[in-house]
Amino acid sequence: MTGPETIVCEIYDAWRAQDMEWFASYLPDDFCHVIHIPTDIHPLGGTSRGKAASIARLGVIADDFEILRFDTSGLIVQEARAGVEIPVRYRHRETDIDL
Repeated sequence: MTGPETIVCEIYDAWRAQDMEWFASYLPDDFCHVIHIPTDIHPLGGTSRGKAASIARLGVIADDFEILRFDTSGLIVQEARAGVEIPVRYRHRETDIDL
């Protein structure tokens, strides 16, 4: 039987691999994704509602950015809850700028 920790780790592994089909296989249809940047600063900011819209936006991110660091080693799982603060570092493929 697959436990919550395994499932959460697989979700993060799918994102690291930038395999959107694998990643999407874990998400409910009413999934929402939030990027805490106002849309007037960047069009990818704000809340994306629904699995299809969220996967489309995350696919743009996967296409435009190379993952340099995505550290989930601080993952805490207790029963049916999980939490982690993820240090992230990306490189914008077109400009070669690290973020």
